Amino acid sequence: MRTHHMPAGGVMAAQFTDASYSEIALYGGRRDPAIWTGAYLAAQALRLMETGDSDAATRLAAVVQTLHDWWRISGDTGYLARFAAPADSAATILATLPADDPEVIRDVPYDGELWHWRGRVSRDQYQGVLLGMSLAYEATADAAIRQRIREDVTAFVERLMQEEERRVKVVINDSANFSVDLRLRHAVYTDDETPSGIPVINITTDPVSAEGSGMLVFWPNPSEYLREIPGLWWLPDIELPTQAIQLAGAFRVALQVTQGVPGYEARHAALRAHYEENVEAWLDMAADWENTNQCGDSYYGLNIAFLPLFNWVRLEDDMLRRGRLQREVLRDALWSEVADHKNVLFALLYASQAAPEDAIDDLINAHLAQLARFPDAPQLDLPFDLRSKYAEDPNCPGLSSVATDVDERPGATYIWERHPWQLVDSGTPNLVFAGVDYLLAYWLGRHAGFLCEADELTLTAVTVDGSRRHVACRDLRAGPDVTVSSTGDLALRAGRQIQLLPGFRVEAGGLLQASIDPTLASRPLTGAPLSLPTHARTSSQAPAPRSEARGQTAGALSPPMPAPGAEALTWSMLPAELQEQLLAHDAKIHDAQRDSTGDIIVFATEAPLAWEDTNGQSDIYLYAVASERLHLVSLALDGYAGNGSSDEPRLDGLGQQLLFRSTATNLVVGAQNDFAQLYQHDLGIGSTTRLTQTARGEPGTGNSGQAILAGTWAIFHTEAANLAAAGPGLYRQQLSDASRQPVGLDEWGLPDPAASRPAADSAGAEIAYQRPEPNGMRQIYLTDAVQAERLSLTSDPVLGQLDHCCAALSRDGGLLAYREQTSQGQAWLHVYHRNQGSYYRLPWPRDETLQSQAPVFNHDGSELWWLNPEQGPGLPEVLHWMKNPFGTAENRPSDGSAIVKVKAA
Repeated sequence: MRTHHMPAGGVMAAQFTDASYSEIALYGGRRDPAIWTGAYLAAQALRLMETGDSDAATRLAAVVQTLHDWWRISGDTGYLARFAAPADSAATILATLPADDPEVIRDVPYDGELWHWRGRVSRDQYQGVLLGMSLAYEATADAAIRQRIREDVTAFVERLMQEEERRVKVVINDSANFSVDLRLRHAVYTDDETPSGIPVINITTDPVSAEGSGMLVFWPNPSEYLREIPGLWWLPDIELPTQAIQLAGAFRVALQVTQGVPGYEARHAALRAHYEENVEAWLDMAADWENTNQCGDSYYGLNIAFLPLFNWVRLEDDMLRRGRLQREVLRDALWSEVADHKNVLFALLYASQAAPEDAIDDLINAHLAQLARFPDAPQLDLPFDLRSKYAEDPNCPGLSSVATDVDERPGATYIWERHPWQLVDSGTPNLVFAGVDYLLAYWLGRHAGFLCEADELTLTAVTVDGSRRHVACRDLRAGPDVTVSSTGDLALRAGRQIQLLPGFRVEAGGLLQASIDPTLASRPLTGAPLSLPTHARTSSQAPAPRSEARGQTAGALSPPMPAPGAEALTWSMLPAELQEQLLAHDAKIHDAQRDSTGDIIVFATEAPLAWEDTNGQSDIYLYAVASERLHLVSLALDGYAGNGSSDEPRLDGLGQQLLFRSTATNLVVGAQNDFAQLYQHDLGIGSTTRLTQTARGEPGTGNSGQAILAGTWAIFHTEAANLAAAGPGLYRQQLSDASRQPVGLDEWGLPDPAASRPAADSAGAEIAYQRPEPNGMRQIYLTDAVQAERLSLTSDPVLGQLDHCCAALSRDGGLLAYREQTSQGQAWLHVYHRNQGSYYRLPWPRDETLQSQAPVFNHDGSELWWLNPEQGPGLPEVLHWMKNPFGTAENRPSDGSAIVKVKAA
């Protein structure tokens, strides 16, 4: 492919002079190199993320540079060339850019040379490029490559965002011809394609359509602009859902590459503001997407909707919006239209981003079986006649009534954009396609965890120095002469068994990860050549299963049924009526939660939402969903807001009890002091009592906070010395009778005042927390208030001392997540399955603001969220999120699968 199918760095088909395939006569697909080169970049990015292969990194860097040249060659911001090459290129390359072609601009000075380039770009070309650049940005750690991607993507999207008045030549129904000044947005321009340099809009009115020359528009509703033209005021709204998807996908990529980048704060904020201003309208249009193709006509339109939608769903940080995208757009609108097309790429794009409740195993297996039928290289354009095998569709003469198999279709540079019903084709002798369609589908399947390398796989005579992963559908054997070096990280995954044969060894510091996944045994075989990655990863030994640490049989621990728990809310999850009330006061909120019935919502805000709120500080509010009324909770005895700040509201799942922290001294009667106290508000009778006080009603003599409300327990940290004989530390307090017990225990079961940052299951039965060792390094402990055990490692023979923080527990207590960091600053997220004694290690978010923020499991446990502490319109709701590698709480495996990680000592 690299030798024959990437002239000047761009992907094309090649027609050879004869069947020896040694000499190229001409290149084909000359109008589409940008979209296919972007798809190739996406494949290499996925390959890099999956394998760490240095060759993938090299290819990624080269393609990013090629596309950078194509972004810049026109000299017009955001205007992408279809293809470009130096003027002294080989004759076969120059033949793709002939002087008599009106799309070709020749002899353009660029980078110290003369270049030729092909213009009149179409929207489809951008979709492959943005897919590739988004995945490449995620895959690479090279700051220079990331900056190049950032420059190109941001310049394009900022150009789309720019609103300006333009002189435009208007042609209506090929007759009326005049110029007019229009106020335009969501377009890119070039002055190289029109004689006067003035862009042209060609309009037809029956049916209504508009296309440009010298400009390319991304208009979900073109009538918004066309009604400015004299005589066209009558045009109705014309919704184009695919262009809405394309715009939203482009903005999501621009937000991705500018998030948290020093010097880009203002530009990111402007992009975010424009996105938030328009995204709901785009989403509503996208949900109305319909397949308008008839008999396979314009089937490529499906591809240029799926690619940007994959970016939009994958990068959306508003969880409610993301849920709508997964269900209403990806599944119900797009996937439902192509489910029987045997289109492997569309299936994998959908399955990798499907809603948690979607059943995808059968469709994955069926489409991987189709991928396995993909023709071996070279991929030729051979003749075929399938009329004796498939019945003709009576409504589409010449086409099959059902989709043909992948290996029965005409050759193409990108088969997934071609309809699957062709019955007859004469072929083209010696025409060979690049295979980028296979590469993208294969590496997407690998990256999504759907694909095996082989049915049975044996590794021999290899030394693993960096990161390497192998997956077998059934059996995997390693050895003899297989060594995982001190810097090596070998991950093995199989459907049935893994055997480590004599001669297999792991050097001190090396990491072996082996897992059995029974679902792989049903996967069809789709293999690819193995490659040895060159980058290194390190890890620490997995802690023993909690059940084994207590002398039980592994897997014997049965988690209790989760108690109803309150659900953390983002802005978009709030009822529209509440949003309206908050917007009226320009309110930003913190710690929003709702009970399990959805009837009650609580939050903290500094905005005065009630007439009693006159303190100018943070207060606690309750919103009754049925009555749509707000109530101030942090009320003083005089009926006005307390005289101090109140925050950290914690609601129980039944909507009966509420905890909050306050420095106010007039919320309850009795003795007061200036320390932050915890208060309990009974929602049934509307009474407030102080939680952190002695039996005599004296307030705590130190600050209290970090509160959790779990079941009937309040769990909190206090610096007060007078609340219990144990003094400061972590406590669990029964709400019904105020009985209090220390839970921040050391290895010997003694209270430790330095224990902090609690996390708990929804019943309050199991509590995780952090406490420092004598050397200052923090460790993660788990307790049932009777005994405690340390679950994190104090040190690693290679990495040295390890520091841990920021624990999170799933509602059922079965999963524990926390942060681990070396003294050199390397940080990971550990997700630990307590029943299995297995864990995953994932990169901790790079954002500096998240280094000490604990994630939360979302309500069904399918994802980990780092919530933005402040929620409001235009603000990111989730600063970072990851899929739970063990699945949802409902689907989490408890037997039949295992993950074992071993660190050589």
